[in-house]
Amino acid sequence: MRLAPQLKNKGPRAKEYSCTIPIPRLLLTYSTATYMIEIKPDNAEYRLFRITEANRQSLPLQRDDTVQMMAIDVCLMNLSQEQIAHVASLSVAVKAEIESHQYSLTRPVRDIFGLAG
Repeated sequence: MRLAPQLKNKGPRAKEYSCTIPIPRLLLTYSTATYMIEIKPDNAEYRLFRITEANRQSLPLQRDDTVQMMAIDVCLMNLSQEQIAHVASLSVAVKAEIESHQYSLTRPVRDIFGLAG
């Protein structure tokens, strides 16, 4: 599965924007892979990814622009049943900023993968 958060600018042209997404480590198939947009997380159970306008050649967001900020592949297939049960109890919380406005969206891993509760 691919997690690909998008930003839609409903306000005036924005020069500064960012998107941050913590992803449970267990969902990342290649735990040793490195990503240019990875930053140090506060919680060791997650890996943290952030992209800003600087990663996008400082292109502004025009009014009504919708931009896919990143795409990160995640997977359950390599996990044991115990690991799946554990990661299903966690959430993914996307946070975005456009100029001085902050937005967030949280989804339980259980819902993302359509796992039984």
